[in-house]
Amino acid sequence: MLPIKGLDMLVDAWTAVRPAGWVLRLAGPCDAAMRGELERRIAALGLAAVVSIEPAFPRHDLPRVLAEAS
Repeated sequence: MLPIKGLDMLVDAWTAVRPAGWVLRLAGPCDAAMRGELERRIAALGLAAVVSIEPAFPRHDLPRVLAEAS
């Protein structure tokens, strides 16, 4: 289990739900070890096309990021 926020459980749940046409964007600070573990899990579950890991974005970009979401 990953130590921060249960991201591993979220990725596992996405496998079960996997809504058609949706992309899961994981954004925020992430150390190299955690990112590597998440990337391996995403690849092992066949989710690389629908789950992305992105860097944190500035707080002032939050309205734009939310507006782009559906």
